[in-house]
Amino acid sequence: MTDGFFSIDDSFVPPEPFDRAIANLNIRCRSNSLEDGLNLDVDASFGTDDVRIELSDGTVLEASCEISEAIVVVKTFNCDLSEGEGKPDGVGFTYNQKFHGQRETSQISQSKAVGGLSASTPNEVADASASISAAREASKSSTDAYEVTGERSFEQVQIGIDQIRFHPNPDCSPLVGSLLDAKDCFRVLPPKNDKPFGILAELQVSKGWMKLKNPRPISATDKFKSAWDKAFNGTDPIDEFHRRAFHLLLEHLVSLGLQANADRKYATLAARAMRVEKLSSEDIEKRQIGLAERQLTLPVATVESVLFEPRERVEDILIEAGITDLSELGALSSSMIFLPNEGDKNARLVDLTAFLCRSYGVSIVRNTDTEGGQRDAPRIFAPANFARSFLLAPESSRRDGCNEIEFTVVRDGLFITFKKDGNALTEVTKRGVFR
Repeated sequence: MTDGFFSIDDSFVPPEPFDRAIANLNIRCRSNSLEDGLNLDVDASFGTDDVRIELSDGTVLEASCEISEAIVVVKTFNCDLSEGEGKPDGVGFTYNQKFHGQRETSQISQSKAVGGLSASTPNEVADASASISAAREASKSSTDAYEVTGERSFEQVQIGIDQIRFHPNPDCSPLVGSLLDAKDCFRVLPPKNDKPFGILAELQVSKGWMKLKNPRPISATDKFKSAWDKAFNGTDPIDEFHRRAFHLLLEHLVSLGLQANADRKYATLAARAMRVEKLSSEDIEKRQIGLAERQLTLPVATVESVLFEPRERVEDILIEAGITDLSELGALSSSMIFLPNEGDKNARLVDLTAFLCRSYGVSIVRNTDTEGGQRDAPRIFAPANFARSFLLAPESSRRDGCNEIEFTVVRDGLFITFKKDGNALTEVTKRGVFR
């Protein structure tokens, strides 16, 4: 963090915790002397609880929030850090991880050898032991087989030079409780001049470390409530797509709103800052800097639109919001509902792709994009009577021998080509809208 951003004057204040029940952080200096530097204590706690999320039109959402991993980063102003003597005692887990592996290689050899080896392998954060055995038969072309087994252990809470890492629980459950209460966690080395100095500690999470589950509106406009009820109570495949898109966007926007400065990787859930002034060559005055109220309001137009806009528009909205990985939408990101311009919009829906495959005995179905690339065809749901119309159309007799169907989604409809051995039999464009 630059000096210009982290100033220790009265204009700098860290934000309030996102929710003290979810994640909280404290720092303390127990010494009033500068001799050999100041010992810095750090404690961090976690939990699961419901959080309130406000939208720009006054709508209030509530969701269950939980943390699976976290990191505390310590930043300095006009001072330096060195390793402290503290170590977390009796908090978190000690991982005992066993490993076993085999490897075979072939080589030319005229010798015969049988041997064994056992060794202890030290590591900065893990203690490991391994045993290796090898056997080689004398022949012109021999095979060496190596087998490695061992065990290593490391702590769930690991303290580095300027950071503390909280690894996930072995059973993937959320972090809960006081996972760190470390005395003399870091040592702060004051400047050689008489200028004030300071420490900033931030508890942060990266993408995927914080989950917002079971979101629900507490108070909302009629428009938002209607869109919500349709997406979260509906049973159509497109409703499941809207639910996944909403979860993805909600977590992204909350994480974005919790990011400090221009940092686009970590969201800050809690922060503490301390200002230290020299009173004499030996004495100092410490002051915990007060916390500023945190404002987090999400744009209602963006959040609301992913509940009802067509599939392609929803994906565009997610990308415009800064989400580049849409894999969490799963296969449903390739599902859509096609409503022809004519016909009953409330008719029973069928899987058009599967219907045509069964009708023509087709096993090859492709989707062509605007640049000519091909991928697996999307699942397109359409009214049942619309699907049956393909069998009753005048040109249906010219589709005998069809063994491939190619879909192209165009701006105002669906372009379908029936093929035999790669050659087009008939083509048809159906006008309508996707949702």
